[in-house]
Amino acid sequence: MLILIQIICLFFIYFVCRYITKVYPFAKFYISLPYLASLCLICMFILLTLLNLDPLPFPKFLERVTVSSFLFTVGIQIFTFLNTTFLKRVIMLLIISGFIIITMDVIQFIVETPYDFVLGSIFFANNVDFIKKVSDKMDLTVLTYWGSVQLLIVFYFTPLFLKLSEKFLINLRKNISIHPHRSEPLITGVTKKGVSHFLILWVIICIIIWISSSINSQVYFVYDFVFAMLFGIFYASFIRIQGETITKTTTNLINQIGTFHLYIFILITIWQQFIIQTEHFRIFFSLQIFNVIVIKTIVIGILSLYVIKITFSKSNEIDKLVGVIALWTFSLNAPVVCMHGMKTASNRFDASSYIVFIVPPVILWLVNYMHLWLFLALQK
Repeated sequence: MLILIQIICLFFIYFVCRYITKVYPFAKFYISLPYLASLCLICMFILLTLLNLDPLPFPKFLERVTVSSFLFTVGIQIFTFLNTTFLKRVIMLLIISGFIIITMDVIQFIVETPYDFVLGSIFFANNVDFIKKVSDKMDLTVLTYWGSVQLLIVFYFTPLFLKLSEKFLINLRKNISIHPHRSEPLITGVTKKGVSHFLILWVIICIIIWISSSINSQVYFVYDFVFAMLFGIFYASFIRIQGETITKTTTNLINQIGTFHLYIFILITIWQQFIIQTEHFRIFFSLQIFNVIVIKTIVIGILSLYVIKITFSKSNEIDKLVGVIALWTFSLNAPVVCMHGMKTASNRFDASSYIVFIVPPVILWLVNYMHLWLFLALQK
């Protein structure tokens, strides 16, 4: 019964915060809908605790459906960018990721225990299966706890980092389109077409989850959302082969549906971090390790700003802002905070950056193979 109440409250909070972000210009300060909603979830979490009710994690299936639905829509949009330049940028991101991983692991060898693991690459694009594979020397629960701490730090400092990045990277005197009142409604009214899109999407995603469940146990890092993203690319290519085109209206609807599922997934993930913190705070928290994580977060933030300022000197403003938040977030932790940061940055501009579509296939999937290989090679 409690889990049903939590789900109802989750969607209620989402739609209330959706209305608030349409009325007040929170986007001006890079405060996104899920960021605002997460503050409401904190209140809900505290209320349940005061009522002597143990907050429960949301159903795993709901998490799988939301993230897979989002990446299915990303896959459809990736197809429009799929060319030689796109593939070159994917390879370049893999090379950059490899350099970051090697640098972090070298630092880990230099630093003494117990601070070595938080400075290493184990939390890079935080992947649970990767951590399980390489965590033979440390308790998986300890790594999960500190990974959760890093995720929450990155998530809640995203608005501040984006505001500082705007001051450092963007020339506001230029004629650029910034939208402090930008909002993303789910659909324009509850129409039959909108409802049918959702139902069809959920049926497709359930089939994908069923298929991938039998394959995931046999192949590393092949998840539901990887299948969903690839299927989205194939679906878009099938439409092109049929001689049809995806109109701007359809693209907007796809983007809105994807955003809705992304935001729900973010809130589910943040809620899970609250549970992890309450269960393990007294056992594992260390002020010294926490301080090291904060310093690491700041240092990587500064380095990210200078790297993007140098390498993106000829790029437009949105690419700079999305690029710096992507580099900062996936270097530190889970792709969920990376997608949240990129989406928050994009919401102030007229169009999304190509980086938004390069990061998911690399950071959510391909980089895990390289990360595992590099980590095992450096351990020898």
